[in-house]
Amino acid sequence: MIRYLRHPILFVLLFILIALGAGGCARPGATNSADRVRIDRVVLLSPEVQVSVNLTAEQLAAFIRDSQAQLAQTVAANTPALRLIVQFTLQPRASQIVKITTHDGADTALVARLTDALRRAQPLYTRSEPVMAQVHFSAH
Repeated sequence: MIRYLRHPILFVLLFILIALGAGGCARPGATNSADRVRIDRVVLLSPEVQVSVNLTAEQLAAFIRDSQAQLAQTVAANTPALRLIVQFTLQPRASQIVKITTHDGADTALVARLTDALRRAQPLYTRSEPVMAQVHFSAH
């Protein structure tokens, strides 16, 4: 589920781009790493004007899909089911700030590995102001 409080057009575009490109749902017992991580929800934390001036929906969707791929490469086949809420701060001329705010089912060492993996995602630089987004992931 994607939630955006003020701008339905951006909401629809972002939903379509992520849904079509996210690689499907996480499935219990999946052997392909890409099948083990699912995007459950995206919440844009910055105001609509700030987001639309600094990024396109396509850019943000590609960044989120890359983050999903980085997590999928890090989650081992025997990793128990987990839920993550990740807050990204995208900045001009600087790499993204990554903070895992909720990590149900993950110990401290796994959270550190997942944070490192998310920092390796292809950087997305904003035009002039920071943009914040929260992404809910689940893995099985």
